[in-house]
Amino acid sequence: MHWSPNKCLQTLKEIPRFRHDVRGYLDGRKRGVFDSGWQGTKADPSGRYKSSDWYYALYHFQWRANGSLQTKYGFTYKLSIRKRYDWGVPSEHKANLKIHIPGFLNYDISQPEIAHLHTVGLARNYDVRGSSKMRKKP
Repeated sequence: MHWSPNKCLQTLKEIPRFRHDVRGYLDGRKRGVFDSGWQGTKADPSGRYKSSDWYYALYHFQWRANGSLQTKYGFTYKLSIRKRYDWGVPSEHKANLKIHIPGFLNYDISQPEIAHLHTVGLARNYDVRGSSKMRKKP
């Protein structure tokens, strides 16, 4: 699944922890070219922000910022996101995750049950990735 540049920026606006992580990195840049490398972050499941939707869509994902500081007044940078969905089981080095599904069902689903959905063709492994266009930060 490839995201448009606008979706990448929407994610930045709607996930406070992601926005904090990126700002923290960008604020520490000095003159010249920079590349954060792939950094990890995750969405907040509390429901206080729109990020609870992102929590169920992405949970943990990686981001990268690269660009150049051109003057003392600002710089340009590009933001990229990636996430690999692999419905493996704990014996394949996957965490023994348990997800609570609230509401009518009020059910906990475990990692082996999630992996079974892939086995029977009801879920698929896939990659999420996207990059923004070059942006200016004053």
